Amino acid sequence: MTNAGGLPADVDCGITGEVSIAKDPRSLSETVTRVLSPAWKLTEKQALLATNPPERFLWENILPDYTEALGLSDRTGNTPDTKRPIIVFYTDVLWNGVWYSKQHLAQAITKKARVLFVEAPVSPASVLRSPSRAAQLLKRKQHLSTDLAVLAPLGIPPQEHPKLVKWNARLLARQTRSFLKKLDWHNSDGVPAPDMVIAGLPRAWRLQPAFPTALWAAHLTDRLANPEEIGISNRERLLSTADVAIAVSEPLVAESVSYELPVLLLPQGVDTETLLRSSNLVVPLDLACIPDPRLLFLGNLTDRLDLALIEKTAANHSQWQFVFVGGTSFAGAGDPTAQLRRIPNVHLLGPKPREQLGTYLAHCDAAWSPYTWSDFNQASNPLKIMEYLAIGLPVVANRFAALVSLQEHVSLVTEDGDWNQPLTDALAGKAGTTHTASTAQKKNRMAFAAENSWEKRAENLTAFLLKEREDRPPSPRWPSS
Repeated sequence: MTNAGGLPADVDCGITGEVSIAKDPRSLSETVTRVLSPAWKLTEKQALLATNPPERFLWENILPDYTEALGLSDRTGNTPDTKRPIIVFYTDVLWNGVWYSKQHLAQAITKKARVLFVEAPVSPASVLRSPSRAAQLLKRKQHLSTDLAVLAPLGIPPQEHPKLVKWNARLLARQTRSFLKKLDWHNSDGVPAPDMVIAGLPRAWRLQPAFPTALWAAHLTDRLANPEEIGISNRERLLSTADVAIAVSEPLVAESVSYELPVLLLPQGVDTETLLRSSNLVVPLDLACIPDPRLLFLGNLTDRLDLALIEKTAANHSQWQFVFVGGTSFAGAGDPTAQLRRIPNVHLLGPKPREQLGTYLAHCDAAWSPYTWSDFNQASNPLKIMEYLAIGLPVVANRFAALVSLQEHVSLVTEDGDWNQPLTDALAGKAGTTHTASTAQKKNRMAFAAENSWEKRAENLTAFLLKEREDRPPSPRWPSS
């Protein structure tokens, strides 16, 4: 099946089926070929699943959801699920788009709380320009599970126009409250409102008057890159009115400390389960035709990458194969990757479904993250580093502040340092002087990643938020405007 909607959630890749990219004939062809290949055969585990399906597919577990939707349920407000706190997570990403830390974190938080994931507001004008936005509008409200729902709100363009910002804030608050009411989710005060808000969308500070009893947390995942005045204003207003802050790196912690907020350092986690599940799949066709050794970069090609370094390294090491898995996203006209595409040992494979990333990681020999040394990058914490480690790959990366704590498992290169030797060692398997030592280091990397899962991050986050809410009940400190 394709990765449209919620279909992939019901597939255990390599066991019960495979997932291809929607509207991508090449991906569909490769997936069908893989399923029909001799390597994809009925294993004992698959045979066991045929006679003992996962509990989530049993009728006795599915029926309550149907009866509740039809208003025939005898569930009351005293059930354990309704006692869980409600967290509304305002974001600037799409749930079904590329998965960043926000989607991972929201999903993991559902172990401790009910989560309403609110996507970036969409305007009617953008819907007309983009079919994907039109599809988003059709699925504005999704109840994915007992403890997770997704809202794609509407906005009035231009959303940051001085005369419209208040109206858009009221509209977003009203849509949030309306969906919570539809879900029958009530906070500790018994009203359809959040107990806590994680604001990953800077302009969400304007919604504070609508939810005055909620604990507000500013979620900082990146430093503002070439921010316009309005971006700075929203970020500053969010930090000045929030109750607490959450930051993925030490530089971002320092940025929020000046606002005298309690701050939680919450580094990137990793979805080891999904990656390892697909790591045992047969080598994908577009990767199988690329010889060893393969050096992988996982993620979008953007202005954040040092393209000159990539081109130079690839040209100087024709014996290495440089594999890029992800889309391209560059500001302005032209294609900055045109020169890269002309280098014979550079292979741009395009985006892949999240459920298949593990197999690309598993069939490469090492990984790297060749970023530029911009202020934006140096305050970041690349999500992909932990994903590389989850499969046990040797990793070479920039010596950013957030990665210094990983130096036991990652080779870090300074701003004026040389990438050639660390990459040579990584591709040669020189994690130790013997094969045994190399294997031991691979296991150490995987064990380290397993200890830094998104579930662990979610536990730390929810404990922090609950303690702050208990110790210091939030007060309405939003600015008058």
